[in-house]
Amino acid sequence: EVAGDEATLRGAYAVLEDHDWLTGVTPAGGADVIDLLVRNPDRWLGRKGIPFADVVDRELSALEKSKKSTPEAVEVARRLFGAGTSRAWYRKNLGIELINGKGDGSYFRTVESLLSRSTGGDWRVVVVDDAHNMTDAAENAFLKTLEEPPPNTLLVLVTSQPLSLLPTTLSRCARLVFDAIPVDPLAEFLHETQDVERPAATLLATLAEGSVGRALELRDIDFGSRLRFLEELLPAVAAGDLARCLALAGARVAAGGADTDNVRVAQRREASVLLDLLSLTFRDLALQTAAPDLRLASGLPADFVRSIAARQPVEVWEELFDRTGAAAADVRLSVEPRLAVEALFVDALPA
Repeated sequence: EVAGDEATLRGAYAVLEDHDWLTGVTPAGGADVIDLLVRNPDRWLGRKGIPFADVVDRELSALEKSKKSTPEAVEVARRLFGAGTSRAWYRKNLGIELINGKGDGSYFRTVESLLSRSTGGDWRVVVVDDAHNMTDAAENAFLKTLEEPPPNTLLVLVTSQPLSLLPTTLSRCARLVFDAIPVDPLAEFLHETQDVERPAATLLATLAEGSVGRALELRDIDFGSRLRFLEELLPAVAAGDLARCLALAGARVAAGGADTDNVRVAQRREASVLLDLLSLTFRDLALQTAAPDLRLASGLPADFVRSIAARQPVEVWEELFDRTGAAAADVRLSVEPRLAVEALFVDALPA
């Protein structure tokens, strides 16, 4: 959190903008300035992004020495632009977001300028995160550098979908597959480095399926309210009350887009998170018969899970688990999110 009164933050904002730390955003007034600085820093990263990761310290030093700067501006910059803030910073720092965002290759010179800078004889490692998000045009623009990288430069393409990359890209890379990180170490990482409370960190690590990137993407989600929603929904599921299930699930997905301008994207995300939680929950319910001592993955109270599991045969929970996976796939394929969630209960709920 960046502490300070509104006047201090407004002044810091103006100084940072004057030094090209903030780009592509028109300063708002009142509480919106604090919102930009504190709650949604990604919103005001424009085309220039922030300074490259390897020169952040130098830029901070220059900002500190500037006669136009203030101690408050330096403090804001250090907190918001410090290494390790989030995965998004690294994509912005390397210019990768410009490639992925535009996708036409015309902004590739941002990466070229990074790679052409002197390294002083040391090795440079350039990480292209979410490489599968590049369009064919952007990826083709990257091929020349991939074929002939600058001296002492290691290019690392990170992707969860290697087959989405062009064959010409794959043929020029040595593939290194990393196993998923176990739940406990990932939960410890989230708790120690991201200040996620332990119960939420364990649930987040489980949902991320061993992916640090996925865990960081989900870390701002309020899982407490969603678990309380499941405690309201599951008795209706166990009772076979289709009307109540449809009403609750539909309202939950619709509420996911209530506080945003991009309603469809927000509802799709809400549906995906809800289905992921339902998948863990139905898995717990199905396993209560065969392995009652197995650690619960859903984050729900054990006594509550046992009481719900006893109200339907294991075959029902297995069917709901399978159908939840199909519904999640439907959401990824752009099926209307509310329809996908409601179809889960229509297709699998016992009469």
